[in-house]
Amino acid sequence: MMLFVLRVLPDRATWLPAVASVAFFQAIGLMMDLVTLKYHPFAWVKRMAQGSLGRMALVHIALIAGMGLAAVIGKNELFFVPFAGLKLMVDVGSYFTRNSQQYAPAPAWLSNVMNRVKPGHDFAAELEADRAKLLREAELDEQVRVM
Repeated sequence: MMLFVLRVLPDRATWLPAVASVAFFQAIGLMMDLVTLKYHPFAWVKRMAQGSLGRMALVHIALIAGMGLAAVIGKNELFFVPFAGLKLMVDVGSYFTRNSQQYAPAPAWLSNVMNRVKPGHDFAAELEADRAKLLREAELDEQVRVM
């Protein structure tokens, strides 16, 4: 696919050291996790897995969008523009959603708007029930099982 869009074969001397270094650092990370994993609560493991999955999804979306942009416009230099844009949006969004705010109740203005969008439903009550469920799950996730 890259050959079709970018019209250039990747240079083996360029990508082979990159792949080897990524594999090396992934192996080091795996070894460190294998040694320390039993000392962490499930919540930590869950956050690490969600972060990794989010980064993988971001890279895949950026690759697809970058290939499409390069194919449509015809400039290979624009291949990484979608990645830069998506990464910026994720970083800005994560700045506003800190862990302390994750389980905060919805603002009154948001509840009012959502109740108007979907009449007959109490958005604040539904969100509070979801929030209570997430808090119970978070408490269970924080327990450390000693083996």
